[in-house]
Amino acid sequence: MAVANGVPKTWALALSYGGRCWSAWPAGDRPIPPTIPVPTADPVLGADQPREGVAHAYTPGTWTDAVTVTAQWMLDGVAIEDALTYPSLVMPVGSGSGEKVIAVQETATSVSGHVETVTTQAKQVLPP
Repeated sequence: MAVANGVPKTWALALSYGGRCWSAWPAGDRPIPPTIPVPTADPVLGADQPREGVAHAYTPGTWTDAVTVTAQWMLDGVAIEDALTYPSLVMPVGSGSGEKVIAVQETATSVSGHVETVTTQAKQVLPP
């Protein structure tokens, strides 16, 4: 048992469904309730078919209980270096990206530190 200023302290513990949220705090202290960011609208890639050499945009999703949201462009499921949070992306002509697929992965974090991720539907990149 913990002791603070000669007074024993008891602890409270909260768990959420599936054990994904774990919080502990001294009894009597007011904790930040565990929150999980929830997407209210998923991010969406632009309506056009992506092509090498042409800018392709996406529309960010919306979230509840998220204090930060980041976006990462992906090529065949792998993060594209230096393509974090760009609203649009141009795949260089001759980059070999033709016949591969792109997507955007958004990651949201709540005030209590919980993280959720949503990925757009992937689209094939066409040659120029």
